[in-house]
Amino acid sequence: MAGFGLFLSGGQTPPSPTVPGDVTAVIKARCLECHVGPKPAGKLSLEPDRILASLLDKPTSDDPAVKLIDTAAPEKSYLLAKIRGDRAIRGSRMPVRRPRLPEDELKRLQDWVMSLKAAGR
Repeated sequence: MAGFGLFLSGGQTPPSPTVPGDVTAVIKARCLECHVGPKPAGKLSLEPDRILASLLDKPTSDDPAVKLIDTAAPEKSYLLAKIRGDRAIRGSRMPVRRPRLPEDELKRLQDWVMSLKAAGR
């Protein structure tokens, strides 16, 4: 536990964010149909090796002032708003022309996004 205390006191670099397997599974099943390849929808590649680089603190194509996953305020992350179909989004709810994500899959994504608060800061 001494190492964890040192981490909390600022003596160590926080662990790098990761994408858990259950989150990767949801993204593969629900998002890769459109967000893959050389010209992904919305210029957003969600291929497993690009998920973090594409989402963490990156501006949305809908509104560059808004972040896809905002690590300072994850509850404001546009990715979640698009998946839920919040009124404030531009365009369609994701996945477009498909059923809403089941509650358990949405919860997995929400829990993961919330766990990224201040990732790498």
